[in-house]
Amino acid sequence: MRISKTEIKRQSFHIIVGTALALLFSYGYMTQLHFVALLGALVLVFFVYLFFKMPVIHQFIFYMGRRKEMSYFPGLGALFFVLGMVLSVWLFPKDIAVASLMILAWSDGVASLAGPYGKIAYINPKKTWEGIIAAIVFGAIAASFFVSFWAALAGATVAMLIEGLDITIKNWKVDDNVIVPVVAGVVMVLLGMI
Repeated sequence: MRISKTEIKRQSFHIIVGTALALLFSYGYMTQLHFVALLGALVLVFFVYLFFKMPVIHQFIFYMGRRKEMSYFPGLGALFFVLGMVLSVWLFPKDIAVASLMILAWSDGVASLAGPYGKIAYINPKKTWEGIIAAIVFGAIAASFFVSFWAALAGATVAMLIEGLDITIKNWKVDDNVIVPVVAGVVMVLLGMI
């Protein structure tokens, strides 16, 4: 098996939480301000955690966290995940924002689960075409409940092709949890203008 049990748990949690937050926003149970408050609360919790290992938070991070993040900033992936959501719900119309959140939840999660089993390397040799294609299919299907299938497919495709490149700015890798929903949303907005 090429993927750890921890990574399977992480990505399953990623898909479930991402989908739940997207649906809560879609049905009006969460607003843009709720997403900002969620991000603020996470920043506060993880900042406090750096100095005081709160028992429940510590167990969750130990159970779900990537070991490399544990050494310098535990919970960083979760912060970027919510930051990507905050940007989406503030930048895009509601239907496109929800579709972007679904692409973030499903495309990004499925890519990490399917990619390690692929055989055909992408431009970035750490990624595989099989992982990218699986991510596009699942993300497009999930997003198509909120926008047209073609918009969902275009958003998921461009987002995953770009995410697979591992974009860096001044030696800092831009987190895929930010890239995926923002790129998907921009693509869907541009398609809507045609």
